[in-house]
Amino acid sequence: DGRTVTRITQLAGEERVIRPVTATYRLQFNSGFTFADAKAIVPYLSSLGVSHIYASPIFRARPGSTHCYDVVDHNEVSAELGGREELEALVAVAHEHGLGWIQDVVPNHMAYSPDNPLLVDLFENGERSRHRDFFDIEWHAPSQSMEGRVIAPFLGDLYGEVLNRGELTLQYGEDGFAIRYYDMSFPLRVETYRDVIAPRIGELEERLGRDHPEMLKLLGVLYTLESLQGEADPATRWDKVGFVKRLLWELHRGSREVRAYLTRSVDHFNGTPGEPDTFTPLNELHWKQVYRLAYWKVASEEINYRRFFSINDLICLRVERQEVFDHTHGLLFDLVDAGIIDGLRIDHIDGLYQPGEYLARLRERLGDRPIYVEKILHPDEELPGHWPVEGTTGYDALNLVNGLFIDRSASRRIRSFYRSFTGVRDEYQAALHDRKRQILNAQMHGDLDNLTRYMRRVVGDDRHGIDITAPSLRRALGEVMVHLPVYRTYVTDRINRDKDVGYVKSALSVARGKLPHHGYELDYIESFLLLTYANRASEESGYRPGDVVLRFQQFTGPLMAKGLEDTLMYGYLPLLSTNEVGGSPDILGITARSFHNAMRRLAGTHPLSLTASSTHDTKRGEDTRLRINLVSRHFDEWSKAVRAWRTLNRPLRGRVGGGAAPDANDEYLIYQTLLGILPASGRADESTQSRMREYVTKALREAKRRTSWSSPDEAYEDAAMSFLEGAVEQLRGTKKDSDSFAGSFRTFFRAIQPSFEADVVAQQVVRLSMPGVPDIYRGAELLDLTLVDPDNRRPVDWDKRVAMLERLSRRVTAALRPVGADDLAGATDPAGARGPAVPGVAADPSRDRQPAGPPGPAPLDPAKLPPDQRKLAVMHLMLLLRRRRPELFRAGAYVPLNIAGARPEAVIAFARTRGDDALVVVASRRGALSGELSLPLPYELAHGSYVDLLSGSRVSARESELLVGDRLAAFPALLLWRVPE
Repeated sequence: DGRTVTRITQLAGEERVIRPVTATYRLQFNSGFTFADAKAIVPYLSSLGVSHIYASPIFRARPGSTHCYDVVDHNEVSAELGGREELEALVAVAHEHGLGWIQDVVPNHMAYSPDNPLLVDLFENGERSRHRDFFDIEWHAPSQSMEGRVIAPFLGDLYGEVLNRGELTLQYGEDGFAIRYYDMSFPLRVETYRDVIAPRIGELEERLGRDHPEMLKLLGVLYTLESLQGEADPATRWDKVGFVKRLLWELHRGSREVRAYLTRSVDHFNGTPGEPDTFTPLNELHWKQVYRLAYWKVASEEINYRRFFSINDLICLRVERQEVFDHTHGLLFDLVDAGIIDGLRIDHIDGLYQPGEYLARLRERLGDRPIYVEKILHPDEELPGHWPVEGTTGYDALNLVNGLFIDRSASRRIRSFYRSFTGVRDEYQAALHDRKRQILNAQMHGDLDNLTRYMRRVVGDDRHGIDITAPSLRRALGEVMVHLPVYRTYVTDRINRDKDVGYVKSALSVARGKLPHHGYELDYIESFLLLTYANRASEESGYRPGDVVLRFQQFTGPLMAKGLEDTLMYGYLPLLSTNEVGGSPDILGITARSFHNAMRRLAGTHPLSLTASSTHDTKRGEDTRLRINLVSRHFDEWSKAVRAWRTLNRPLRGRVGGGAAPDANDEYLIYQTLLGILPASGRADESTQSRMREYVTKALREAKRRTSWSSPDEAYEDAAMSFLEGAVEQLRGTKKDSDSFAGSFRTFFRAIQPSFEADVVAQQVVRLSMPGVPDIYRGAELLDLTLVDPDNRRPVDWDKRVAMLERLSRRVTAALRPVGADDLAGATDPAGARGPAVPGVAADPSRDRQPAGPPGPAPLDPAKLPPDQRKLAVMHLMLLLRRRRPELFRAGAYVPLNIAGARPEAVIAFARTRGDDALVVVASRRGALSGELSLPLPYELAHGSYVDLLSGSRVSARESELLVGDRLAAFPALLLWRVPE
């Protein structure tokens, strides 16, 4: 009947339970929160009302990883998290409670680490490695020192200095010989074992005799090493390498003479600090390896592997190759087939060579299981229609909803004040282009050089391009990248979207204005990027024109991310709450019409797209943003207060380099951030100081204005921290004097706090009712006053949440009585095995099949709840409603509604309808409201009566209108469910 919540289908002869996604809950796994820890909160998550656990990466990562995006083995479940056995136990408990599992996967990159077995194989076997083509490495670099080698930019100083200080050493262990740098170990190419073992073999022979069994074994090792030189068969080579390493280790363990000999051989390569010549043997051995160890800063200008963004220790994969795809997805698909994983979230989809083809492969393998992509969309950009996915991970929805709670009418005054207070004169677009150019020249210079060389190789001896020099081509390519308005385009030889063509032409047009003497180069580049280049290159070269545009597209996303998210958003601060992933700091608020248009598009194209409000990658928690948004609604008071604070805090500022430290821009960052994260009392608590220190240090360095990660200005940072500590210390006190900084700050804080508490509820009502699938970030069901990671990854107080849900659950269940019975008995548990999820909490309300009827006394009334419980109460109610009426939200219509009265712009209203079901949503965008506000209803909604699920009261229609003004004065939102007369 279209309302079945759970289906059981036949897959490969076995039953498969399909759990429809109605809401996800993101969990961040690491050694501090393992599968066993998650198992304990499964009942709570089920009672809360989510349908799926949405798990961070679970495959083996670098030891001690806090996020597991630095994968070292895709075919092993992380032992630090509990291993496969604990994973299966956790999922079994989740299934018992009706929960599915969405898995975050990382197809783009792996850790560049000695813990990565694929890299170990590459380093040990070089061009004969079975995994040589797994990584995106340019083996034919212009520098002779890099031919056939990959740079390893992990040294803390110049290579020669590190070597001469004795920080590089040759070591031997069970895994073989390796060059060690502190805790990093780089294995030797197996052929070069001879350089270590053979030179003094005569000494050992004199002591043992040539016929001694141990001597014969060691000679057998050397003979096998010699035979490796011409061994072409990978399987045979693999056996020989294994033989060498095993036998050598057996000799080392079992023979005192051989062990002493190997120790002396290793010591020969480890020089004496202060005596440079003693390091010559190790230097010569190093130059025979597959890798070239280098100072980490070298990677900015000379790099021959593709990184994740500009992170040296994350090396990218060539997942477009079938053997790489099969290898890195083997265990993943096993877990899917075993029913452990129900859907996927694809990390950094724009980093892949051909995202569309990758997703098509996934879809073919996963069938109808959901697939979500981490895709950041420009405000006017749409998800490619040919991608076979349910939607994005929700940054687009996050910024749309946040924009509703910003007063657009103050935008001009906000920008004007920002310029006058800070002295920052750049307009947004100019600032963005400047930061992208800064990143291109400072961090991605080598990447751009690689793209330029690749394009010239494709051109070959084409007479039309042979006179285009590398510097001029590089300059022109860089200018196009800087002005591309989106993260990535998707032009291929099979798909050529008009919007992508428009983005490219727009960037080319601006570049022509910036580089008037590079017209020929830009015309030539256009022929590649729009695939009109005639393939005149030699077929023997192995390079195709289409590869140029795909590599260009892989590069523009990291450039935008580094320039915008990781630089500009930390230094361009008119309204800090708009500086969010997927957002745009020049868009200060949106209209109700814009929101409605976006929702209708979402309902029509990707109704199951995730709608997030906080994630592990957001710059601020959802409620931190809301608090800062209120600057726009109280801007006159804010601007006066900020000027006063700058005067009052003058004694806290220092002087560095002839200027104030912190400068006005960084001081403004501190004030906005403090406003966002302070608890309801307005007083800093014991954690505020440390949290702010960590955040502000990160923000200052990411902004790259006065200091940076690569060149920290310790004097400026120390002065900024001293100022911060002084300001926070005042906010820890109890002064009420309005002439003090703390007194003035708290006066403003108290003035906005009621509006903030109203917005917290209103935002959740909108987000949980709109098209899409809500995603809840771990712990954010209570106030989320967090900052960027690592602040948003602090431990969650689960006991507090369980206890609070226990107090609320029965009242929420009673509030849903007007909705009526389930659509299907057993709803999300076909086995019907579900019981109470949390001790003392009612059994899952989706199984509470009470008949529809007139509402009883107000069972919930969140207006009477303490502020810290209202968010959880509203979220719990909406999640359970979604679970009761999945098709209303999955496939129901989105109907924009217009408010009539004195301040219609202060309210957002819409309806979700499907068949006889109708939910009218009304939310205040201006805190508490009163007065004559009415809601005209279209014909299809004008019959029947409504009950507010939040208050339990009926709302009567008068001449096809609902009177809502007075009700919004009592509570900032209405959830009006249509009930029979």
